[in-house]
Amino acid sequence: MGKFFSLDSPFVAGLTRLADVMWLNILTLLFAVPLMIEQVMILGPAVSPLMTEGGQFSYDVFVAAVMWSWIIGIPLSAICGPACTAMHYVLLKMVREEDSYVTKTFFKSFKENFKQGIVLQVIKFFCGRNAYS
Repeated sequence: MGKFFSLDSPFVAGLTRLADVMWLNILTLLFAVPLMIEQVMILGPAVSPLMTEGGQFSYDVFVAAVMWSWIIGIPLSAICGPACTAMHYVLLKMVREEDSYVTKTFFKSFKENFKQGIVLQVIKFFCGRNAYS
């Protein structure tokens, strides 16, 4: 039983890998928090009458909220692109077993791929919005 919990055992290596992936997800989600807050603050009041009995739903307010969420959502979602790019870079390093420090590698990749990540995220933003139109 002593070898099962030793630092070199596959069980502990798997738990370490799981903890690294969980930390990587937390790092990526931190960059999505401003977008989530914006969606709740703008779309929440426009949609809340639909969720309550007797609430007066206004189509004009709803359309205005959706338009403002698009306008404000583009720059706020743009930061998610480099975060997703960095996450995929670190995951690729993990799969290739070129492991290094998760946080350090994440922010290094975030900085190196910032411009490309923003461009790709804006493209994904418009494709995602048009897919549901």
